[in-house]
Amino acid sequence: MPEIFKHRFSSTIPDGFCDQVWSTTWLPVRLSSVPSMERKRFKPSESLAPQFRDHAKQWKRDVAYISSSTIRHKNKHYQAIIKLGKDVIPLILKELEKGPSDWFFALHRITGEDPVSEKDIGDFRKMADQWLDWGTRNGYLSK
Repeated sequence: MPEIFKHRFSSTIPDGFCDQVWSTTWLPVRLSSVPSMERKRFKPSESLAPQFRDHAKQWKRDVAYISSSTIRHKNKHYQAIIKLGKDVIPLILKELEKGPSDWFFALHRITGEDPVSEKDIGDFRKMADQWLDWGTRNGYLSK
């Protein structure tokens, strides 16, 4: 399978996927022809903010001296934040506004998206900036 079809968060694309993609007829679409919509503004639930802050504080304390991203991401408090779902996205993005931190895996798991370009992987400042831009475009942050 060509390297282009491998995603950095999953090991392979399901069998037959490429055949389906190549057999589909693609029509070019100009972005100007797509009707614009007002993006819904997402606000975190007031009841989730203290819960998020408690889990985030405990997670940071638990993994302060751990460099393994696997261990950092499997921490029970980090996983609890992921389980809170899309309602915590604005809270995570606000944390990224304060400074780059290891929230990228959680954002990917919650949203299913990854706006970080390949060349910027590993540069936390650039990764944070790209997630913040994504958050603004998708209504999770105000401009």
